[in-house]
Amino acid sequence: MTQQPFESGEYEVGKTVAPGEYAIHLNKYGHYEVTSNRSFTSDSIIFNYTATEPMTVYVQLEEQEFVRLTDASAQPIENATPQRPVDERFGSGMYKVGFDVKEGTYTIYAPPNDDLGYVEIRTNARGDVDGLVTGDYVTSDRTIDVTNGQYILLNNAQMSALPIDEKDATS
Repeated sequence: MTQQPFESGEYEVGKTVAPGEYAIHLNKYGHYEVTSNRSFTSDSIIFNYTATEPMTVYVQLEEQEFVRLTDASAQPIENATPQRPVDERFGSGMYKVGFDVKEGTYTIYAPPNDDLGYVEIRTNARGDVDGLVTGDYVTSDRTIDVTNGQYILLNNAQMSALPIDEKDATS
């Protein structure tokens, strides 16, 4: 079975969609969940995510799992286009280091008006605790260091488009 794009709906990995890594494009309030059975009950959830604004995230699907997309679509990462910054910054979403961004040290910008942002660094696209390197609320600007193969998840925060050393070299 080869990986193919798919739209909102319920799928069984290995039967109706192929296992592998996918870019999931979530609309505002779009949602995905990966479960251990087709009941999609809370006790079967392996990991899930709901977007508060349109964004792209990456998900690794494995055999015998079930995935539900709501207001979302998925495509194999091999067919995905790397995400690009807007006005020199990346906004809410997930970014794969080595695909969307280079490895290095990046500035994370806090949201305006004392709002609360969030940044997470992961070793995989599973969305579970095993792949979590760090996750923290963003209340002031800070830096993060990332290496190839890691994932950066931003929610209500922004990240510089270039690593600090490259940004300084172009100034």
